[in-house]
Formats: sequence, C-alpha cells, structure tokens
Amino acid sequence: MTHGLGWLVELRGDLHLDATLRIFEQERYRRDSRWKWSDPFMTFSIYALLGDRAPTISDEVLVTELKEYFRKKDDFALEFEEAIMLCWGDWRVRFFYEHGPEVEQDSTVIARILGAIAPYDLSSIDRRIRVVFPDDDTREHTNHVLFAMDFLRSIPGVIMFDPQQRDLVP
Repeated sequence: MTHGLGWLVELRGDLHLDATLRIFEQERYRRDSRWKWSDPFMTFSIYALLGDRAPTISDEVLVTELKEYFRKKDDFALEFEEAIMLCWGDWRVRFFYEHGPEVEQDSTVIARILGAIAPYDLSSIDRRIRVVFPDDDTREHTNHVLFAMDFLRSIPGVIMFDPQQRDLVP
C-alpha cells in the first residue's frame, strides 16, 4: 500500500517539508520487504509524474523499457519483486510504479510547492514512477544515476520532481 506524503504534510506542516520528505522516504523504504538493516540507507529519490500525455505504464512495461534502455550499458542485473531493481553489484536503484489517490494527494502538495513554476496544473496527476537511489559516497555510480534520469526524461509527458530539493528536475 502506498502512503502519500500528504498525510505527513498535514501532520507536520509545510514549514518542515524537507525533513518530512526524508522521513517519508525512510519509512517507505523500511516497509519495503527487501530492505535489510545492513543495506545502505536510501537518501535520494525522484518522482516522475506521469501526466495525460504520458503513455500507459505498468510494472511489466517498466521492466521491459528498463531492460531495453540499459541493454548497452555496463554490466547490470534487473530484479523484480515488490520493486523493480537495477543492480550493479550490491548497489541497487529501486523503481516503483505507483498510482491512485495517494499519488494524487502527493501531486497536489507538489503543485502547491512549485506554484507558478509548475508547467501546468499537476494536482490531478495520479500516476508516477518513484526512483530511489542508495548512497554513492565514492561516486562510483554517478553515471548510473544519470542514465536513470535520462531514462525518465525519455518518457513522453513526464514531469520530474526532486522532493529533497522541492523543485523540478531539469
């Protein structure tokens, strides 16, 4: 079950949204059945909001598209259980296709945060791909992050939002 960030904003108020979003991601990550206490802590996420112009997406479509996009990139593995995971050794990027009222609540909060810089009214968007990246202190996986961002940009009609920076991703 997806929990929207809207309920955290209502509990804590917009003033502390940065910390709230980090807590939100931490709690959601802890609930992921694949997470183990020994895993590196996820600290960076991107929301790819799927507007009206975005194609129909499902977990299966996302798996197919990721395999195709990354087929010529360096050695990686793709796993799919509760999340789609691109793996380079122990370093895993998680992709979650999410839809429904909780996503729409999040989109309403995002629209309020962005205000006039939003490209259009985002508040009714109820589909997204949430990508969660692990720490990469050694910057060994910088290119993998960039490839994942490029993959998201290639989806027609996508609006990318960084909840940590509270801003659009160019």
